[in-house]
Amino acid sequence: MKALLTTILLTSFITICSTNNFAQVKANTPFSLIRVYENPSRQSITAAWNDDRIDEVEILTANGVFMPSIPVFNAREIHLDKLEDGTYYLIFNSKGEMLHSKMIIVENSNMISKI
Repeated sequence: MKALLTTILLTSFITICSTNNFAQVKANTPFSLIRVYENPSRQSITAAWNDDRIDEVEILTANGVFMPSIPVFNAREIHLDKLEDGTYYLIFNSKGEMLHSKMIIVENSNMISKI
């Protein structure tokens, strides 16, 4: 069941994020509720929000793997660092219900070509 849900969520996120770079789950959710900066990032990413209902942030990899969730009771932002290169989706939950999501890109590697 979780694999099916992951596939559905990932497909939805890719579709929505590719069209407007912000996966808005609720039609009436203002874009300004969640900000992610330094995106794409080479070092760290900060996600800040203005929605008191958010109590948990989940991270979903582009491969559909959920990383451990982050409880954020009474918090307004989180700082993420040491993520491997790739595309991730931050899922902002309230009492187990997904409220918002945001795509982030991490590009840590400094590729130096040798000739």
